[in-house]
Amino acid sequence: MSNYYTLLGVRPTASAKSITCAYQRLLASYLERGAVDTEIKRIHQIYDTLMDPTKRRFYDLSLLGAGAAHYVRFEREGLTFHLVNNPKDYNYYDYISALFGLSNEDRLIPGTRPAGSFYAKLDYVLFRMYEREKMLQRLPKLNKAQQAELALINRNTKYIGAIMAVLFSSALYKKDFYDLTLGIISNPDMIELERLIGGRDILVKHLEKDGRLQISWGALALKQANLLTPENFLKLSQAKGNRASLSIVLNDLLQAGILDQDNFERLLQHDKYALDLENGLGRLTRIKLVNQYFYEGLLATGKAAGDVGTALEFLHDYGLLNELNWKVIAHQIPGTDIWVPLQRMEKEGLFTPATKDALAWTGPRELHDLTQALDQMVAHGLFVLHFDYEKGKRAMELGLSLKTDLKAFFELNHNEREANKAAFKQSFLTKLHAQDNLMSTHRTPWKMIVANVAVAFTGLGLFAIGAHYLLTGHAFFAKTKRQQCIDSIEANFWLSKETPTCA
Repeated sequence: MSNYYTLLGVRPTASAKSITCAYQRLLASYLERGAVDTEIKRIHQIYDTLMDPTKRRFYDLSLLGAGAAHYVRFEREGLTFHLVNNPKDYNYYDYISALFGLSNEDRLIPGTRPAGSFYAKLDYVLFRMYEREKMLQRLPKLNKAQQAELALINRNTKYIGAIMAVLFSSALYKKDFYDLTLGIISNPDMIELERLIGGRDILVKHLEKDGRLQISWGALALKQANLLTPENFLKLSQAKGNRASLSIVLNDLLQAGILDQDNFERLLQHDKYALDLENGLGRLTRIKLVNQYFYEGLLATGKAAGDVGTALEFLHDYGLLNELNWKVIAHQIPGTDIWVPLQRMEKEGLFTPATKDALAWTGPRELHDLTQALDQMVAHGLFVLHFDYEKGKRAMELGLSLKTDLKAFFELNHNEREANKAAFKQSFLTKLHAQDNLMSTHRTPWKMIVANVAVAFTGLGLFAIGAHYLLTGHAFFAKTKRQQCIDSIEANFWLSKETPTCA
């Protein structure tokens, strides 16, 4: 069904005068083009609906969709409510009773779970207050009475939000915590919890600033980790970060088996980034990578923790997560949407089971320097990817391809390797320099990376390039015979049959 306001070309807030003018214009255009009777009847029906306040009200509610069906029902039933001037003078149960004017017989009993119908009614009240608030905000200037009404709406909106989050939460412990503030012991565990936090008064004081009791889940996590003490509860209560996020992070640490006093203190030191840490750690939880190393790494990234966690999730899913790539994400390009180009590469089919296996492969010990150099090529491509898609993609693709080829070659049996080593050498060296021209704008780092691969390749002693050579592991550009080797490699197009031994 077409939207009535759209057909008339007016806004949903249009006045009766604007609707009439729009209706007359539309009717004239219909008559001019010889519209059929059903079309004329249709716009008459639209006009009749929008000009009748009651019909228009129900039509507007219908536009909100099936999720707003209870709004229509309560409107038809004429549900009434009366906002409370000072909501905090009432406990959550008594507030609901006062809001809907319940009789003594129908008043809610503190400690009992309210019927689900009250949740729908409270939601309807929020909707009505939202409508009124928007209407007041559209006025050019508010008088004192209107300002007072707006303040009243804000107070009641916040209180109802807290009530819905506590009394109707699927997390029953929230209601248990709240009942404890009223001196109601919902279950035996609450007796122990009251003792551990230092008494009910401590929780009552916390409720004044955390009406939704967002730290309750975090307090339970501390309890399970044998860390819940009056001192720790106070620290958690006084934290400045998002309380719900702090609770979620504490539970992630608990599930990973690393929630201890030190990690609790570390979290509090970074509490202003609680939401970012929640997002980042949540990503790592999904791929079962929450451990001490990554937790401390995320903390160090601060506000970028969410982006870093997301990037690590994508690296993991695409088979690209290793130490070098983690350092690129966490230390060189934190806070970037690196998963966007990674998704693009994945859609282009560049990440396969073979590339995943190859990146994780280190081979026999004599290959470790070469595989490390190829991993560095992939990591460099990942870094470049965040500002130059084509060059970053080509570098990553080359590193993965070379390592895949290397793995396949060294997994051949001895006779097959001997028969294929000349062809493999030629293929490897040709492919190694395939992107030199494209990477010319990043020539210095690219030369270092390619030269590292070339030097490690000469050290294998498998291709009659020179005497057997084992890399020392010293810095690449140390002024030794190694430097002379690199100079020779560059002079001879990086690697050729004449390349000397790089010992």
